[in-house]
Amino acid sequence: IYKCKIVKIDPHGNISDFTKEKQDGLRPVLGMKVDPKRRILWACSEVSGMKYKGAKASENGWSGLFKYNLKDGTLMKKYTLHHKDQAHLFNDVVVATNGDVYVTDTISREIYRVRYDADRLERFYSFDGFVALNGIAISHDQNRIIFSDEGLGILSLGLKAKDLKIIRARNRSGLIGIDGLYLYRNSLIAVQNGMGVARVRRFYLDPKGEEIIRSETIDLDHPRYQ
Repeated sequence: IYKCKIVKIDPHGNISDFTKEKQDGLRPVLGMKVDPKRRILWACSEVSGMKYKGAKASENGWSGLFKYNLKDGTLMKKYTLHHKDQAHLFNDVVVATNGDVYVTDTISREIYRVRYDADRLERFYSFDGFVALNGIAISHDQNRIIFSDEGLGILSLGLKAKDLKIIRARNRSGLIGIDGLYLYRNSLIAVQNGMGVARVRRFYLDPKGEEIIRSETIDLDHPRYQ
């Protein structure tokens, strides 16, 4: 994050730069996702007061989504927002099977999209009741995106009807502080680092994907999480 670059590790554990420091205008990097079909790496970058080398106050509120060729690391395109009256923070990203990309904006409390056919950044959904959006995934049938919010927990949004639903849970307080979010076999794998202790949780969903029926801790306070 603080070196404003992306690194890669091969199957043998060899580490090298995927991008160099601040290459292509890259700033602190948060969420990343690979589009395996099109061999693209999508990366969220933002400036929100983080103390990285050479940080400038004039950059605060800037955010960008970077599209890289996964094979050679060349920049294919970048989509940026930097408005005087509204700060942005692109936090996490997910890729649909059709190539469409969805991004959570933590500060503006919006979801953005880059449609594969249109290839431009557009505001997809906003809601004044959001507190701080973060991790994002997509349903197996590709009809809904699932994302975390610091105040509301985990929600889902229909990609066509745009009907917003809160995924029910017996203990909503256990859903606070979710950063990364992944869908796996009708369960959600959540990285929680905003509750004072770092942990990875698994939330099992009902068959309709509308309610969390049980949960378990996969890992808790591992020394390498610090």
